[in-house]
Amino acid sequence: FYNRNIHIEQTRSSIRTKRAKTERSTTTTIADDPDLLGWNLEADTNYRVEGWIEVDSNAAADFKSLFSFTNAVQTRAIVINWLNNPSVLQSVQTTANEALTSWPGTQTLYGQIGGMFKTNATTGGTVDFQWSPINSDAYLTTIEEGSWIKISKLHDEN
Repeated sequence: FYNRNIHIEQTRSSIRTKRAKTERSTTTTIADDPDLLGWNLEADTNYRVEGWIEVDSNAAADFKSLFSFTNAVQTRAIVINWLNNPSVLQSVQTTANEALTSWPGTQTLYGQIGGMFKTNATTGGTVDFQWSPINSDAYLTTIEEGSWIKISKLHDEN
């Protein structure tokens, strides 16, 4: 998966930014975020993921997330490093399963997103960021305005 001859092709980056906060409370069904979706992908291509996410929730609701691909990817390793709570360090997605995050108390967490993936060998497709509370709760789970995700195509210098 790692190749030192790969670099970011800056002109092929695409960023999505939340223009307004999105709140969810009673649903635990993971769904597309209305602002963080619709990246078009080329087949058999490496991409880098980076971003910043601000999530407000409580201990009863918690948070789950997923980078959802229209076609199975060859490899993926995407991590959200939660920066302001020492009891919650990372949410990791290395398979098609959701990355689950639980934390004590009601609070806002700040997450730095990073990782890479390689698309389907024959069909590119799209990728969307999906999320929901883990548990139904009257307290809203919110992704705040200003959160963003950038996906950049990588290419081989050779």
